Amino acid sequence: AAIEAAGRLRNRELVPKLVDQLEHPRVAVTVVKALSSFGDTVSPYLATIFDDLTRPKAVRAHLARVFARLDAPQSTEILCEHLSDQHIQVRAAAATALIGITSARPGIPLDHEAIHQALRSEAKNWYHMLSLLSDVQKDHGSELLMSALEERQASMVTQVLRLLALKYPASTIELVQRNLQSRAVATRANAIEVLDNLLSKDDKEIILPVLEEGPTAERLNVGKEHFGLKSFPSKERLEHLLKG
Repeated sequence: AAIEAAGRLRNRELVPKLVDQLEHPRVAVTVVKALSSFGDTVSPYLATIFDDLTRPKAVRAHLARVFARLDAPQSTEILCEHLSDQHIQVRAAAATALIGITSARPGIPLDHEAIHQALRSEAKNWYHMLSLLSDVQKDHGSELLMSALEERQASMVTQVLRLLALKYPASTIELVQRNLQSRAVATRANAIEVLDNLLSKDDKEIILPVLEEGPTAERLNVGKEHFGLKSFPSKERLEHLLKG
C-alpha cells in the first residue's frame, strides 16, 4: 500500500527509495508500476542507475521493465544500449522490454546497429560457452558444473531469439522458437529452413549453428573462424567461470 501511495503522490524524493525496493522480489512488480507512474521526468535518474554496474542485477533488470512502461522518447535508446550489458539477466530484460514496446507501437525507431552488435556479441558468448563446455567435459566429476554451464548457454540461445525478433519479423521468430522446441525432428528442421531463408548471409553463418543441432567440433570451428575462440588452460577457465 505504501509503495502504491508513493506512485500516486509522484514525489520525486521517494524515487531512490523505490528503486532500492526493486531488489525484493515480493514487491518488485508493484514498484515497477509505481516508478512508471512518474512518467519521463524520472528517466534521467533511472538511466544512471541502469548504467551503474555496482547495482544488483535484479534492480537493473527491473528498471528495463520500468522503461518499457514509460512514455519516454529515450526509452528505446536506453534499452538498446543495454542489449550488450555484461549480465544476461539485464540483457534479457532489455530485449524483452523492447519486444513489448515494438509490439505495442509498431514502427517505433530502434537502434539497429546496437541490435546487430548485440546479436553478434550474444552469439560470441554462446560459442565461448560451447568452448568452455568442451573443455570442462574433459574433467572428471564435472557433472554439476556442466549442468550449470548448459543452463547458462540455454539462456543465451533464448536471448539470441529475442534479438532476432527485434531485427526480423517478430511473429515469424516466435513461430520459429516454438517449432525449435518441438520433439518432432521435421518440425525443428522446418524452423531452421525458415531461418535459412529469412536471415542475412552474415547472420546465418553465426546464428544457424547456435540453433541447429550438429557436431560440437563443427560448431567450434564456426566460433574460431568468426570470433577467434580458443581452448583455455584449467586455471584461466576457472577464473572465467568465477567472473560469471
